[in-house]
Amino acid sequence: MSLAYSVLKSDEGVCAGYAAHRFVHVDEAQDVSLLQHKVIELLSKNGSLFMVADTDQSIYGFRGADPEYIVNINMIYPDAEIIKLETNYRSTACIVELSNSFISRNVYRHPKRMDTLNEKGKYPCYISAKDSKDQIRKVIELLADGYAKKTAAVLYRNNLSGIPVAYELIKNGIPFYMRDNYSNFFRHPVIADVFNFFHFSENPDDIECFKKIYFKMGAPFSKTCITYLESNAGASRNIIISLFDIYWKNRDMREHLFRIRKAIKKIRRSKPSRAFDIIFNDLCYEEYIKRNAGFSTVFSTLKQLSDGAKTISELQKRLGIIKREIERSCRTDSDSAVCLLTLHGSKGLEFDKVILIDLIDGLFPAEKSLDKAAADKKMLYEEEARLFYVGVTRARSEVFLVAPGKLDGKAVNPSRFIKRFLEPVYSFPAHWN
Repeated sequence: MSLAYSVLKSDEGVCAGYAAHRFVHVDEAQDVSLLQHKVIELLSKNGSLFMVADTDQSIYGFRGADPEYIVNINMIYPDAEIIKLETNYRSTACIVELSNSFISRNVYRHPKRMDTLNEKGKYPCYISAKDSKDQIRKVIELLADGYAKKTAAVLYRNNLSGIPVAYELIKNGIPFYMRDNYSNFFRHPVIADVFNFFHFSENPDDIECFKKIYFKMGAPFSKTCITYLESNAGASRNIIISLFDIYWKNRDMREHLFRIRKAIKKIRRSKPSRAFDIIFNDLCYEEYIKRNAGFSTVFSTLKQLSDGAKTISELQKRLGIIKREIERSCRTDSDSAVCLLTLHGSKGLEFDKVILIDLIDGLFPAEKSLDKAAADKKMLYEEEARLFYVGVTRARSEVFLVAPGKLDGKAVNPSRFIKRFLEPVYSFPAHWN
């Protein structure tokens, strides 16, 4: 795109050829980057430009979308005429009313107020869940009520939030559709690490396995030490015992080894869901995954999927079933199944019933956007608000907002977007955001 702009800008002959059109039409202009807008300016300089845009649905800032350009359109095109389309043909009056109130609090937008001729309908509903497990149970209850007769979607901010929901739908025999086959999740290094921890707990003499995890357990083992183990440890020699022999004079390393040996024994005796806590805390794997973007979410998702599994073999088999069914779901007719979609992926679609999950402050809106908003830099925060707006306006008649009270065993706060959206019709406690 940079090269195209450079050529059009510098070569009048090339630009004249491409700018010979009498009419130029740009759709979804709120998602166009500044550079693309500059190219459009050159291509339309000799004709009429018609742009269709909704600044309230600009949600692709991470791809360079620049809604401010549309907000300030009359500064770039002083003679531009703005025609507002303010009729919502999809949603009930209750959904439109709350959506208007919600998005009107954004600053970077064109003022408008949507209306509808549709029936009033029911106001969206907030559902509080105890934790992630209870959240999914409530989602299944909502979907079990007539999913075959009405189109329904479960929407989420984080891509991996759909996998535990998919597993519960599989168990309940409810057909679902997903666009992504999540192959990256099933091949993720965190999953390999977890299974290596389990394998090492059963095979403490496996040096090849230990080489993959030794630097992820919060102990400063040197590469020289690992090389020595490879060349000197016996075929059936317990690696932890060998490490005690190497570090017997080093008090700090002995403490690390006592910790690791105890944790490895506990993993061997524990069910998978309990073993995840041991890996995370006792083996200090938390320190490692926090240094790698996205690793914590993969670990948390895998832990959710381990719930109820009695053995690691059962968990492996479960992952195989989930992977196969998700791959199959990509070929499912989306009109006859529950759609599991990210909020970004839902744009342009519509459903009778929409369920938004994982509405947790710090996740949606994200911690980064909250920090910037606190510093009076609200562009990122307002984009997240637009993403929420896109989600709730996918619904024709029903919207459910679900927030778990705990995530990974820790108390969390419901998203402040829930209060902002429902405040006109719902009384919130004083401690809410």
